[in-house]
Amino acid sequence: MDWEEIRTYALGLPEVTEKPHFGRPAFRVRDTLFLSAHLEQEPSVIAHVSPQEAAAAVAEHPESCEEVWRSHGGREIFVGLRVRLSGEAADSDLLTDVIQRAWAHRAAKRLAAQWAAD
Repeated sequence: MDWEEIRTYALGLPEVTEKPHFGRPAFRVRDTLFLSAHLEQEPSVIAHVSPQEAAAAVAEHPESCEEVWRSHGGREIFVGLRVRLSGEAADSDLLTDVIQRAWAHRAAKRLAAQWAAD
């Protein structure tokens, strides 16, 4: 899956808009960030999934996925899941699953439940 396919897929989810995040392409559901792109150097996306979903993805795809944490005020804060856009990570199944999970994690619960029922 290349960047344009990822972009098309993300924009096809309910109530998604594209709006830059720190100058990078990013997608939001009802103005809540769920996916951002890092296309320079080692291309990847950061999906804002739960820490549990990120740990499971890393365990299943350690060569393609990694948890992203940042330091803030002396504490480590979970940011999301980085998925590399090269090698296995370009696999459509992995990327669509991660994008769907990030969207559902950040969407309003009623919207996510309605989408899952359709």
